[in-house]
Amino acid sequence: MIIGSGVDVIEIARIERVLGQRGDRFERRVFTAAEIERCRRSRRPALHYAVRFAAKEAVMKAVGTGWAKGVRWVDIETVGAGAGGDALSESLELRLRGAVGRVADELAAQRGGAARPHLAVSRSRTHALATVLLEATGQ
Repeated sequence: MIIGSGVDVIEIARIERVLGQRGDRFERRVFTAAEIERCRRSRRPALHYAVRFAAKEAVMKAVGTGWAKGVRWVDIETVGAGAGGDALSESLELRLRGAVGRVADELAAQRGGAARPHLAVSRSRTHALATVLLEATGQ
């Protein structure tokens, strides 16, 4: 059963600007070490950061918290599910930890299941998009 959904779109140029202005500080605040390493390896890091940023925003919408209830950016991690090596050639999966993981689990438990997030991403030359469905499984 679907218990939450979220979508986010972001201009890649916005992420490029933030990286130029705040660089490491922005990366450490929003992304896990593994995400940073993966994005930095790519030819166009801002594009990969934008896809992941949109995914994190979509998760916050799917669980209905935004940044409230102790939710931190780094509690939401995008992980490569394939061998492609980046967000453009592989599918990404979500790992929810900390406060966001607890909120997702509580939502699913109310429906008698466990939380399972589903992520779909896309991009154009100028924008990155992410859609998240939060499912309660095991009913």
